[in-house]
Amino acid sequence: MKKTEKPNNYQYICRKISDRIKPDGVLCESVWKDIETIVLVRNDGERLDPAYSTQAQICRDDENLYIRFLCKDPHIWATMKGRNEPLWEEEVVEVFIDPDGDGRNYIELEVNPLNNILALLIPGVGAVGNWKENADFELSGLKTYVSQDGQGWLANIIIPFRNFKPWASVPPKGRDIWHLNLYRVERPVKQRPQDCILIAWSPTLRDTFHVPQSFGEVVFAGETIL
Repeated sequence: MKKTEKPNNYQYICRKISDRIKPDGVLCESVWKDIETIVLVRNDGERLDPAYSTQAQICRDDENLYIRFLCKDPHIWATMKGRNEPLWEEEVVEVFIDPDGDGRNYIELEVNPLNNILALLIPGVGAVGNWKENADFELSGLKTYVSQDGQGWLANIIIPFRNFKPWASVPPKGRDIWHLNLYRVERPVKQRPQDCILIAWSPTLRDTFHVPQSFGEVVFAGETIL
């Protein structure tokens, strides 16, 4: 696994936690209070309307990667409930993970406000269009939990590290670096779904999220500190 001291404007220290999980599988709120927050921005570099403020957090233990999105949204819109539907055509949060940073065989996971999921294995940027073929993929042991309130929606994602064995040392060692990006698709007016807002941690500055060279770096802490 590549290690580096190179500074990166989109670098995040993924803290290691002890097991503090509720019976339903969600991390205890006390854990998240101590985890650094990522503030997502518009993917085109323009200012994001505070009405659609998007925050994310990441942490890990020896078995799993934990990711949480908090999305403000005055008008939540999602209707798709079936398996392997194009969730990005409505509203969704997305996680792209490329452990070895080579831009090939990266995982795309989408979760919508109804807690429906779409998991894809992208062989490379040139194969993005074959999404139904890419969806012939399963994240073993994946768990997702979604809740809504009057101000927006919250998504909790738990991905077992064993899914990344073909591309990385698992569980990650201290100071290992994985390439990752976090996204959200917001559609303020559902009657005009083409009027979407693309939101990202590390902006691609394009009309697509599939730009592996723009992914941020997640640096894994080795010692349990929470």
